Amino acid sequence: MPTGPGEILKWDSRFFKKTIGRLNSREIDQAAFRAICSWARQNAMDCLYFLSRKKQLPFAPQQSEFFFYYLGRRVLLEKNPGAGTASHRSPGPFTIRPVQPSDIDSLEKISRQAFRETRFFKDPHLPEKKCQQLYGTWIKKSCRGMAERVLVAWGPQLPVGFITCHLLGPGEGQIGLLAVSETHRGRGIGGALLSESFDYFKNNGVKRLKVVTQADNQSGLNLYLKMGFKKKNLAYWYHIWREI
Repeated sequence: MPTGPGEILKWDSRFFKKTIGRLNSREIDQAAFRAICSWARQNAMDCLYFLSRKKQLPFAPQQSEFFFYYLGRRVLLEKNPGAGTASHRSPGPFTIRPVQPSDIDSLEKISRQAFRETRFFKDPHLPEKKCQQLYGTWIKKSCRGMAERVLVAWGPQLPVGFITCHLLGPGEGQIGLLAVSETHRGRGIGGALLSESFDYFKNNGVKRLKVVTQADNQSGLNLYLKMGFKKKNLAYWYHIWREI
């Protein structure tokens, strides 16, 4: 059970070499903020992730060493993977298949460059190279068991894209990462990866498939909508940094 307004994220803290936490609530007022500051000081926190229901904070933080950095809108989308969607299969010379160990280095290179619209790259406190490493590590861990399935778009000589698939529980699944190399975008590869993932999720009993993306990722958002996803929720990312 939580003993404070948030939780310390051990993996993020080790990775960024900062003490990082996440707030449990999606709404905070002045009184709650005072309690958060006290808890953060007691735990020597450097940064808190805060996913807010509202873009505009209901108060103006004052006389505090904690500063709010707004990092963009998060969009949650959902669909039934078994519902009718136009098929996008293996465009051109590309094929979709499960990941192989020999793919991982190429997928890491794609991942390090593919997610620049995300909140981590937008945070001025986080070095760009560290953010690239974050997504490179994410896809490597996904290929080694963190995701139930990783599908790869294979070109004539090397991987050019991937999608990670997660089974959350009875009837529920989630897409973690979807990326196509910069030189191969606009060829229908993202749609083909999604189509193949729908088959995987459907065959595993998933009725409710979720994916989250940044609203600034307009091309990705348009692809999800084209493939039958519906917007379900809009929230706002803040990183609260302690600056002393």
